[in-house]
Amino acid sequence: MTKKIKTVIGALRYTVKTLAEKRGIILTVGGDTACTDGKRVNLPVLPEDDETARLLAEGYVDHEAAHVKWTDNKVWDDYCKVKPKLCVNILEDVRIERLQGAKYPGAMINLRRLLHEVVKQGGLAVPPPEDAVGRLMLWLIARERRLVLGQDALADRENTVEGHCRKQYGNDFCDRFVALADQAAGCQSTQDCADLADEIRELIKNPPTPPPPPPPPPPKPDPKSDPESGQDKGKDEEGDKGKEGQEGEDESKGSNADSSDDQEGEEQPEAGDSGSDPDSSPDDGEPSAPSSSDGGNSQSDDGNDADEEGEDQNGSGGATGSGEEEEKGEDSNSSSSSDSQADDGKDADPSPSGPQNAKGAGGEDADSDSTPDDGEPSDPSSSSDSSSDSSRIAKALKALANAEEPEEGEAPDLGSQLAKALNEIAQTGAKGDGDTPLVIANESPNPRADVPLLPQQEDGMREAVVKTSRMAAQLAGLLQSARQKPSYPRQVGTRIDPRSCHLIAVNTPENRVFASRREKVAVNTAVTLLIDRSGSMAWGRQHLLEPAMEATYSTSVALSRIEGVVHSIACYPGMDDGEESVTVLKKFEDRPDMRQYSGVSGGGRTPIAEALMWAGMVLTHRHLEKRKIVVLFTDGEPNDDNLAAQAVGVLRKSGVEVYAVFFGKRTFRGWIDEGSSRVLDDIQELPKVFITLLKQTLLRKAKAA
Repeated sequence: MTKKIKTVIGALRYTVKTLAEKRGIILTVGGDTACTDGKRVNLPVLPEDDETARLLAEGYVDHEAAHVKWTDNKVWDDYCKVKPKLCVNILEDVRIERLQGAKYPGAMINLRRLLHEVVKQGGLAVPPPEDAVGRLMLWLIARERRLVLGQDALADRENTVEGHCRKQYGNDFCDRFVALADQAAGCQSTQDCADLADEIRELIKNPPTPPPPPPPPPPKPDPKSDPESGQDKGKDEEGDKGKEGQEGEDESKGSNADSSDDQEGEEQPEAGDSGSDPDSSPDDGEPSAPSSSDGGNSQSDDGNDADEEGEDQNGSGGATGSGEEEEKGEDSNSSSSSDSQADDGKDADPSPSGPQNAKGAGGEDADSDSTPDDGEPSDPSSSSDSSSDSSRIAKALKALANAEEPEEGEAPDLGSQLAKALNEIAQTGAKGDGDTPLVIANESPNPRADVPLLPQQEDGMREAVVKTSRMAAQLAGLLQSARQKPSYPRQVGTRIDPRSCHLIAVNTPENRVFASRREKVAVNTAVTLLIDRSGSMAWGRQHLLEPAMEATYSTSVALSRIEGVVHSIACYPGMDDGEESVTVLKKFEDRPDMRQYSGVSGGGRTPIAEALMWAGMVLTHRHLEKRKIVVLFTDGEPNDDNLAAQAVGVLRKSGVEVYAVFFGKRTFRGWIDEGSSRVLDDIQELPKVFITLLKQTLLRKAKAA
């Protein structure tokens, strides 16, 4: 299937070129890499019908134009020579885009659309967990673009990386990082961004020591009693003495308690210590039922002992403490036996382990809520978790300090991500029907405009104008005749011709008094003249470049005298050492001037195809003129004959007429048909040659009328 040729050539290229001109930068297009050298921006060759490529290209131009306009290159270069540039690049991007948006409101819209498109294409993705610096920098770019530039395309990813960073590095480090990052809104220069980047890097390389874990919370009393053990756990820290101990014992033994057994319990103190009490073993999940009244008596005996001694614990405390000591064995490190602790809890000397080993054994610091049997979580376990978190954060911060920044293409900054996306589009772009894609030449102003013409060059141009004055008169006369062709009155019509009203009153009345509706044809034409300044135009004794320049200048003077015709002049290859470029000598709105040809000399190859595509792009974007013409002044030897022929076909399908004026005898004209080309041997023949080529084009509408 034949690929459809669009009427407009290089729409994407022309759009970004115009945008670059408005932003005050030089734009070039070529190769498959997007880059900038601080003075000019280069875009790769992109598919013309790719909407994504258009959005990315416009945003890239605005972004890099902001760098060209607002970034201090000296500060930037000095910083990047000795330090990583990722952090400072992110901060500088935010600063320059803020300034660019303030100066060009449309740029802010382009950049907002750009970020959404980059995110949509998978750019600025959340780095893997092992890329510690990448995640931290993504948090920085997402947060500051949202707060400073109002760009929310990265809001979801910001939440993701913030949650990861706070969990990984702790709130203390993250709060300090955010406090520094938010100073980006106040940066007024590239140096400010560099200083802030140093502070952020210093925080990353030397993070603060994680705070120690918080102390364990104080034990909370449980107002409820243990239904299985029957012991009272609702006492306060001061404890109850005597009577309260007896009441707790009465509740535990229920109806088996008898006041008459109290004396017997005193006579048998060893019963409570023997472990016959069903509540004396804390490791027993279920309390055992008493087999005889002796068991109840032993419980009563313990209660009386506690009452008599006035200790701060219930009647079963001695038994419980005894049971614990017997169960732990050597772990208690106590110097006394479990029986002596039960009988002489008041006098027992606790081990160095403190209250843990002495709980329930007597002593004023004992607290029933801190025993393992009370159902509360252990304080040492909570303290251990906090210590573990602190150790983990310290380890993560150490790894972050030693981490390396991601590579240029993978760095989470907009410039590198955008260049990567454009390069991928350029490398995988559609190649049409398989033909070699045509390249549009880059354009540049004349870098030698201040070089004066030689006297003989000026004399030659003036003489050429004199010799071709006939051409100017003939072209002007033909076009003027076409514009002012008279309209004669008609016998029928809807509007009276005021010039024929008097004919009605004559003796022989004339009925042709109606105005003709014939449309007058106005010739509105845009012409681009291309001069071949390649090395072959100045080799040997031919000296073809001077006649070509004289013919171009005399044609320019003639066209400038015709109302409704505008023209521009360019030479190829470009004079800025670009093999596939053109140098503009005269713009459409300029008047002809010999000084426009200053510094033009022969050299380089012959990129006819690229020059034709540039001319087609410029002409097809001019909407005021209906006719578009390209005339080449060349020796007819292009770099590639096939590409030149293909370019001629593309322009003609787009409505652009292509003609060639050849200089020299040995010329190859296979890339253009003979009817559209002529050989010029003498400058005096230029009017005849030029009129022959253009007559059918300029007068076609006049003939149709």
